[in-house]
Amino acid sequence: MNKATGIFLEPDHSGHTLLSQYRKLLAGQSEALAKAFYDYLLSHESTAQVFVGFTESRLQRLAAAQAEHARLLLTSAFDETWNERVRALGRTHQAHGITISWIAGAYLIYQRHWEHLMHIAVPERDREPLRNYLYQLLMYDLMLQLDGYQCGVQETAQERSELFAAMLRSLTDVPGDTGAEAFLCAMCRELIRDNKSLGWSWFANLSADHEPLRPQCEHGIEIHPVIADTSDDPCWQALRSKQAVIFSLDDPRCPDWLLPLREKLAEIAIMPFGIQDQNAIGVVGSRDQGYFQRVGIDQFSAFAHMGDLVMALQQQSRRDPLTGLPNRMALDERIEAALERAQRNQKLLAILMCDLDGFKPVNDTYGHAAGDQLLVTFARRMLALLRGTDTIIRMGGDEFVFLLGDLERWTDLEVIIERIRQAVELPYLLGGVEVQVGTSMGVTLYPLDDGKPRDLLHHADLALYEAKAHKVTRTDPYILYDPSVVQDTNSALRVALRERFHRLLEDHVVVLYQPILDVKKGVIHEVEALARLQEGDQLRATGEFLPYLTASDRRLLSQKVLEQACRQWRQWKNEGHDLIIGVNFEPRDLLDAGIIPLIESMLEQNQMPADHLMLEVLEGGEFLDAVSAKKQLLRFKEMGLKIALDDMGSAYASLLRLKDYPFDVIKLDQVFSLGLETRPRDLHFLLSMLDMAKGLGVDMIVEGVESPNVLAAVQTLGVSHIQGYSIAKPLPAALLSTFLMLGPYGRGHRGHLFAIYAQFLLLARAMRTVLSYMPQTVNVEALCNPALCPLHDMLNSDERINALREQLQHLLAQMANGQVDPEGGLVEYDRLVASILGQLEQSMVVLKSTDGLQEEL
Repeated sequence: MNKATGIFLEPDHSGHTLLSQYRKLLAGQSEALAKAFYDYLLSHESTAQVFVGFTESRLQRLAAAQAEHARLLLTSAFDETWNERVRALGRTHQAHGITISWIAGAYLIYQRHWEHLMHIAVPERDREPLRNYLYQLLMYDLMLQLDGYQCGVQETAQERSELFAAMLRSLTDVPGDTGAEAFLCAMCRELIRDNKSLGWSWFANLSADHEPLRPQCEHGIEIHPVIADTSDDPCWQALRSKQAVIFSLDDPRCPDWLLPLREKLAEIAIMPFGIQDQNAIGVVGSRDQGYFQRVGIDQFSAFAHMGDLVMALQQQSRRDPLTGLPNRMALDERIEAALERAQRNQKLLAILMCDLDGFKPVNDTYGHAAGDQLLVTFARRMLALLRGTDTIIRMGGDEFVFLLGDLERWTDLEVIIERIRQAVELPYLLGGVEVQVGTSMGVTLYPLDDGKPRDLLHHADLALYEAKAHKVTRTDPYILYDPSVVQDTNSALRVALRERFHRLLEDHVVVLYQPILDVKKGVIHEVEALARLQEGDQLRATGEFLPYLTASDRRLLSQKVLEQACRQWRQWKNEGHDLIIGVNFEPRDLLDAGIIPLIESMLEQNQMPADHLMLEVLEGGEFLDAVSAKKQLLRFKEMGLKIALDDMGSAYASLLRLKDYPFDVIKLDQVFSLGLETRPRDLHFLLSMLDMAKGLGVDMIVEGVESPNVLAAVQTLGVSHIQGYSIAKPLPAALLSTFLMLGPYGRGHRGHLFAIYAQFLLLARAMRTVLSYMPQTVNVEALCNPALCPLHDMLNSDERINALREQLQHLLAQMANGQVDPEGGLVEYDRLVASILGQLEQSMVVLKSTDGLQEEL
């Protein structure tokens, strides 16, 4: 409040004489005034939300403070001490989310209370002058509060800015090619580094069997709590409800593990996050009561959403797209966790490696689609019979690893092995044809085999090799690793395969081309060149031979693909097709001194413009960490070449540093897209990726889009370029020429629940932005008209979704008309949106189960 305003509003001190006659009367009822004041606040939903979780004793202390304020107001000398006291009260109200309109309304309680007392006990001649003086008191007090309130707003804005800066630091300070844990640790560190209000931060992962939570990366105060799963513990409540929780440490229900912090902290905020079967919480402690309400819990939820993002990125790179099982990249952390559990519980752990006998003939006879269906069914059966603490990992092809823990004795393992064998040997119905396969298994048992994780896996692999070698003569489906019997012949086998595929590189490299659809234009103007090896009448995919090639062989392969692709571009150009061709290179090969002369030579020989060749760089942390990498990429840009970051997600940390590199395109790894229908929540992640791509000014290509439903969903979200079997499989050059004359391309099933999920997700996000800044612009009339509101057609699949949709429309109308508190309205909006998305997910699960049952029948 400026000086002129203060002089104008400060009460006329001549009124003190009149007030002194009646001060005892007016002040004597201050407790009743305070009660009426808080009854007023608690009787309205929007202000009552502020006091949710307040204990009775805390409310009593607030009421006592309000009564004291009323008494002091009647005796104040209006000096700077008083003025600062009232400003501080305004800051407190701002911190607790009490809006200005409610503060002003509360002063009416004072006026009515004093008016009632004057009517009873003040002579009529004194009422008017006393009333005028009391009115001046209230207005002056209100303006002081509003002055403090505005200061609080400015301070809160600064605090929010500091939190945003902390988030940026946590994203940019972490080295590349690192795990989700490193990001989460950085977040915890940066949150409290320069924040005077925050003094404690950590995160904890939830184990599969709900063991007590143990903080990781505890920063600030260190007490190393062990938090058991109890119904009233705030951390476990947040995990179960999947909602952020603010917990005051003066709450009588404060758990024992928090009691040592009462002298150091006032409250904690608990943010749950995670994806699918990976759940975690982040915990932040504040020294100031009401801090989280003041700055907004959404500020901290943003950190939780970032946790979701990095965990999703990590999980996409560690999940097998076909079966949904963990893949080879997840193996190390899974086996480390299993060994730690075995040591802690003093139990046996079996590492079992198996493959399917007779799987190759199924593939050869009925095709790869039938083979894929068999693998999916196998994975489903294994998940159904394994215990909650067991893990199955797909290593590749028909090879799987089981981690079977909590075993008391060898016979426990024999029971599980027999159940696996029986489940494997049940018939598989593949497109109306019934087939059967068997299994061979290699097993090693920890701690009887007390090796390192990689040694244990190698031993299980050797035992599997032995089991397959004696498939005809053995009596059991497995061989137990015994170093005196099992011999390591693996290295010799790899050498033989390496030499075999090396010989094919000279004259048997075949290039296929997979089209990339420009969604907005509906045309194909890009293709990716994909290497194959012709071996007799079989065309070998990269997964079959690439692991066995040496670095020099892989470099030679890329060069041969480049040569063929550039020659093919010229032929297509002569046919009237003007295409951009993407060629894959390993990062290290792009740093080779001969790469630029080679590319220049190929372009010149085929009169190919540089901007029609796209170098697809396989994502790798080491490459992006190299000092020379950025310089080399800039040289390619100066040549006019296009550059794409390929298979983004397999080493996801580099995503956060893309702004430092001159990429034109980022290609989302097919690991993300394959099986996406079973993971609809991953569409949230895709939206975040699209936002990031737009922010970086690069195009995004989503690879591995293989079903009409996924195609429709990603188109809905605004993906501009799509690659996958829903457009076309990789084609020989001659067939591609024919394909380019066909069309239209890529028709998705927009009426499918998965596409509806994507539509609603996009609409809900846009609507939230409107509600956050301009709720009054929502067209209530259109909202309530079934013919105009998109929600009616979109969310009309069953009664439960209909009911939630109606609640959402009602809330939108209330927010547009100003009938609910904006912050409280947004909280309820988020809850309803989450409920609708959850119900759509449940409906998709039911639909998928029905489809799966029909396939089995």
